[in-house]
Amino acid sequence: MVDSLKNPNRFFFLTLDSFSRQSMNLVYTIGYQSVARGKNYPLEIIPKRYSFNMNRGRYLSEYQLVYITSGTGVFKDKSGLYTVKSGDIFLLKPGYWHAYKPNPETGWTEYFIGFDGPAFRDIINKDIPQLTNPINLGSSPVMVDLFEQSLYYGENQNEYTPSILTAIIIHMLTYIQYSMGTRNMTNDRITQAVNYVKKYLMTHISSDVDFKQLAEEQGMSYTWMRRMFKERTGLAPGQYLQKIRITSAMFLLRNTEMPVKNIAFECGFKTSEYFCTVFLDATGMSPGKYREANLVSEA
Repeated sequence: MVDSLKNPNRFFFLTLDSFSRQSMNLVYTIGYQSVARGKNYPLEIIPKRYSFNMNRGRYLSEYQLVYITSGTGVFKDKSGLYTVKSGDIFLLKPGYWHAYKPNPETGWTEYFIGFDGPAFRDIINKDIPQLTNPINLGSSPVMVDLFEQSLYYGENQNEYTPSILTAIIIHMLTYIQYSMGTRNMTNDRITQAVNYVKKYLMTHISSDVDFKQLAEEQGMSYTWMRRMFKERTGLAPGQYLQKIRITSAMFLLRNTEMPVKNIAFECGFKTSEYFCTVFLDATGMSPGKYREANLVSEA
């Protein structure tokens, strides 16, 4: 992990505001603050348009992610006042009233990045709409590294910067989604059994799978295992295996010259005729048409 306390305070505007925010994914600001004990907040590196205090609060016209990597403080929105600790992250949305500050006794260090655009909004609205502030990611080298990469590209801007920063922010949002999705998972027997079955199916797509025996190996009846598996994945074990097989076949059709018959057997289908029927039902195209379409699109 980067030792943030040794880094100078940094703030960068992105020189990309000539693009339409309706059609482009934009990154507006990237910054880092190390606020010592007893210091005023925000620091002077923050432009007035982003400055605020706890009484007045602030509305933003963009999204911002703020990640606290050390220290403690408070966060306030219209729902109440919350304690902030190291490892907490906020997702601030446009038009959302909020305020926050470090405790004078501890100070804190923070990374932040401001952005907007359709790709970001899709992830936030579909995948993490239930996010409440703040949530705790803990000490995350992954998130620190992503912010440090953003600062580097903010300081060294060129024509590739928008695309790189868009990818980094999507990685950040997806990482938050992943963390939220797994934070409450327990290591109970059912979860372990479901994960075992998923891994087994991933590595045995070309084999005959005895689901009843697989359930017995995990100390369950097949009926119970099937029910638990479907609750956690949305698919019955057989459907899950079929999806893996079709996905693998699609990859082989796109990336190899292997005959369709060989691909069928490689992916666990007994006959090429049955493979073609299942593939057509799943994708709307025959294997041959799918391969042809992808070859044309890559030309």
